[in-house]
Amino acid sequence: MCYSAKSILSKKLRLAIRYGAAPEKIKDLIDQLQQVDPHHSFHYVSAFTHPKLMVKTSQSAEVELMEWGLIPHWCKTEAQAKQLSEMTFNARSESIFEKPAFRDAARSHRCLVAIDGYYEYLHLNQRKYPFFVQLKTGPMVLAGLWSEWVSPETGEIKRTHTLVTTEANALLKQVHNTKQRMPVVLSEEGQEQWMDPSISAEALFRPFPSNAFHVHSTPPILGYKGVGDSPEASSHFEYPELTFTYADLAEVSESRD
Repeated sequence: MCYSAKSILSKKLRLAIRYGAAPEKIKDLIDQLQQVDPHHSFHYVSAFTHPKLMVKTSQSAEVELMEWGLIPHWCKTEAQAKQLSEMTFNARSESIFEKPAFRDAARSHRCLVAIDGYYEYLHLNQRKYPFFVQLKTGPMVLAGLWSEWVSPETGEIKRTHTLVTTEANALLKQVHNTKQRMPVVLSEEGQEQWMDPSISAEALFRPFPSNAFHVHSTPPILGYKGVGDSPEASSHFEYPELTFTYADLAEVSESRD
């Protein structure tokens, strides 16, 4: 599953340029985003804090910062919305067209979510080891779903999103060796297809190839010895007990699946 990510504002602006923001508007976009969230520069952020990630919907040529943890439009109370938002960080691709929380968004409210990479944990001998997952070519664009919910109690409008996940590729099965899942990563062609609800999405749910990724273990991030939300969070850090695992990962990383 994907519950933590790295999201750096400067890199996200590439997505804005690519999807319609003219170069002369980039400064205005920077100012706008900093007004929405002046501290938007996460080296490590947990979904459970409901951070705002960079999202592109089909409704606008602009990108926006949208809260992670989808609140379906049909939620009737603040309590229900809060409860569901804690359960909707990820949406399994196998069931998004059937699950009540996701099916409306899957049909008409798809989005693109841009991140620099994400964190996953390898489990070994009752210990969890953090790994940073990134594309060799740069930031990744993920398939997402979004929703707009209006609180019946306060009238507040909330736009939220979730990440669509699929079965992990051969490389990430070894990293995320419990659930063996990964986000749906989209190529340029795949991004266009995902944003067109008239095109069947099933082919996009295939795991992105192992050889497109680079993974490495990082220092402990959480806990009293953890590096937290700092540049060190995604830095290389090797654990002696994982020597054989590193060798296996290096071999599988060349796989085309």
